[in-house]
Amino acid sequence: STVWLAADSDQDCLEWKDLLSIAASRRRSQSDIWLDVARHRSMLPALSQTSPDCRGYLNQLIGGSWMRNMLVLLDGCMYVYSDQEQESTTGVIFLHGYKAQSGNIGGKRHAFEMIPTDPNLKHFYFHAQTETEKKRWLAALEYSIDRWMR
Repeated sequence: STVWLAADSDQDCLEWKDLLSIAASRRRSQSDIWLDVARHRSMLPALSQTSPDCRGYLNQLIGGSWMRNMLVLLDGCMYVYSDQEQESTTGVIFLHGYKAQSGNIGGKRHAFEMIPTDPNLKHFYFHAQTETEKKRWLAALEYSIDRWMR
């Protein structure tokens, strides 16, 4: 949509345009920095992500089927790869505002769910091969999300 503004003089108009431009560029750079970081990281191979909070294979419920994916957790973002050899991600899940909760999902014993605080956002479901692996992921998710939110 278009917003029309009026000024009392050409000088006022120029001042307002300059100030609005400065404000817009500052806001854009602050809000988009994490999108730019995630975009850059999404182009890296799974094993090239440095110092992740967690990395490994999990099964993710996608369209009613469990799919095994290589996942890299870093700064509250989950980078999804089909395998560790893949050159770039198949997707990125922004987990800011999500909470990890253990549960029995789809009959899977070592499952957990990512629950959003906003009811309009999507839930994500995962399961690990072992209870130890599930606990490792749950601890890493809590750490990664909490650290980013501070």
